[in-house]
Amino acid sequence: DQVERAYLHEDVGNALEDLYGDRVGEMETRAGTGALAVQLAWHFEEAGITDKAIRYLHQAGERAVQLSAYQEAVAHLTRGLALLMALPDSGDTERHPVCDEQELSLQLTLGMASIGATGYGPEVERIYFRARELSQQLGRTPELCRSVGELSIVNYVQAEYQAARELAEEALSLAQQTKDPLLIVLGTWHLGFVLFALGE
Repeated sequence: DQVERAYLHEDVGNALEDLYGDRVGEMETRAGTGALAVQLAWHFEEAGITDKAIRYLHQAGERAVQLSAYQEAVAHLTRGLALLMALPDSGDTERHPVCDEQELSLQLTLGMASIGATGYGPEVERIYFRARELSQQLGRTPELCRSVGELSIVNYVQAEYQAARELAEEALSLAQQTKDPLLIVLGTWHLGFVLFALGE
C-alpha cells in the first residue's frame, strides 16, 4: 500500500545516504552526472521527506549546470521550488527565513540554468526579480548584487538601456560595499558590458 511504499522509499534513501554519506557530491563529480542526487531526491520525495528531496534536487540542478545540461537543471530546480512552495505554512503571515534562504539559493541557480537554456528572456527576469526581493528581505548583499547585475543584462537585451545602465551601476555599488573582489569584477563586467554596448 501507499504508506508501506513511502517507508520503503525512505529506507532506500537512507541506505544510499549511509552508503555514500558526505561523499554524494564527490561521487557525482567523479561519475560526471547528477544521477545519484536525482535518485536520492526521488526516493525522499516519494517518502514524503520534502526537505531532503529539495536539497538533492538542488544538488542535481547545480551539477547539471556544471555540465551545461541546462534543460535538465531547469527541470530539477523547478521541481525543488515547487516542493518548497508546497510545504505547509506554520500559520504565521511570513515564511520562515530558512525557507526564504532555500528559495533564494534555488532561484539563483535556476537563473543560471535558464540563461543557458533560453537566454535572457522574461522567465529569467522573473527569476532574478524574485531573487532580488528575497535578497533584500534577508539582507544578503552578495546575492542582491548578483541579482541586480543579471537584471541589468535582461534590461539591456530588452532594449531598456537606461534601466540597464542604472541597474548595472547599482550592482557595482553593491559589489563595492561587500569588498568581495569577485563581486567587484562581476559588477564591473555588468556595467562595462552595458556601457560598451551603448558606445561608451
